[in-house]
Amino acid sequence: MSTVKSPPKVTPAMVQRVLEDPPYWLSSCYLPAYQRGRYTLEVLAYAVTAALGCSPYDDGAVDEVLRILRALGYGEDVSLFADSLTNLIEASERSSVWT
Repeated sequence: MSTVKSPPKVTPAMVQRVLEDPPYWLSSCYLPAYQRGRYTLEVLAYAVTAALGCSPYDDGAVDEVLRILRALGYGEDVSLFADSLTNLIEASERSSVWT
């Protein structure tokens, strides 16, 4: 008899860790695009959900990540977060193997 493993429950700490130390594709594409207003908060939530290893297509993980992002202060007014996102992006670029 096999058991199906349920996905991990998304927590604010998990989301915060991903935002503090994002994978290269998140820091080089999704975060800058969100910062510049090219991606919505919902698109960022899908990307963070994927970075957490959760499926964006089931179990409500995206909705939970979106709720957490809003609780952390993220919103459609990206100018409030430009400095912190810029710092994350610049730090990621400095540590990138591609630079």
